[in-house]
Amino acid sequence: MITLIAAGASVTIDIPELLNPGGPEFYVLLAMLVFLAIVWRVGAFGQITKNLDARAAKIRKDLESAAELKAEAENLLATFADRQAEAEKEAARILEDARREAERIRSESARALEAEIRRKTAQAEQRIAQAEAAAERNVRERAVDLAIATARTAFAERPGALDGMLEQAIEKFPDRWQRQD
Repeated sequence: MITLIAAGASVTIDIPELLNPGGPEFYVLLAMLVFLAIVWRVGAFGQITKNLDARAAKIRKDLESAAELKAEAENLLATFADRQAEAEKEAARILEDARREAERIRSESARALEAEIRRKTAQAEQRIAQAEAAAERNVRERAVDLAIATARTAFAERPGALDGMLEQAIEKFPDRWQRQD
């Protein structure tokens, strides 16, 4: 008994029935053997073998090509991964350089601002000192003008009364009234 499974269907054939010339199985077997003999005699098996060998060679070539393409793709992937890593390192370096430059600029700006504040403070102090000196001069000038006006008024009302006071002041401060040559 032989069980054949083809295209999802199974057929069970009993060997004595195949060899019985009274049954249809015998003639099917005989037709099959004749067909195979004709195919073999014509050389179809050689052609089929050649075609199968050619197909196997093509498949082998396609597999080798696919393996080469896979290796090339892996190399490209590794290259791109290396480039990406380099780009990330470069980006990190650029970012760090930018941070350092920003810190340097901030530091320089702070120093420049401090210098400008010191300069403005010194200018303000100088202006204040000049204003104080000008105010002091104005007060002195005003005091002198007032003293002169008072002296004129006093001399005008009593011309002889101040003579004694003037001589006493001259005696007290002789160095101020004398010229040094």
